Amino acid sequence: MKSLRVQLAGFVSLLLFFALVWGVAGARAADAPTTAPATTEPAAVISAGDKDALSSHMNNEATVEGVVADAKWSASGKVFIVKFQDADASQFQAAVFAKNKDAMEKAFDGDLTKALEGAKVQVKGKLQTFREHPEIMIDKPDQITVVEKPAAK
Repeated sequence: MKSLRVQLAGFVSLLLFFALVWGVAGARAADAPTTAPATTEPAAVISAGDKDALSSHMNNEATVEGVVADAKWSASGKVFIVKFQDADASQFQAAVFAKNKDAMEKAFDGDLTKALEGAKVQVKGKLQTFREHPEIMIDKPDQITVVEKPAAK
């Protein structure tokens, strides 16, 4: 009987020890900041016509801004190409594959061309080279932000 009491006392002591350790660890965790302070500036917005800035951000996530000169589905209907004003030197463009057409059209009131042509937009994504020019491939509607709607025609 005595050994059972000794074992029980040891077990209770062990439980109290773990409760104490758990409480100290929890208190320390509660004192720790929940998020690390920001150490970097937000990514700069690159002009669609800035060839040097586009080149220096190649193969990285980027936000490119410009006024859309032309936005339409290719003759085959497989790719939607977005071309920008003032991008003659940079040749920057954005593209959407047909597999994303329904989601894109729905997000832009059923007519992607009407929503984008003439609008000032920001396009976000990985800046890549396609056929010798910089391009961002758009997979989701949230990669395009209309900054200024096109002027009424």
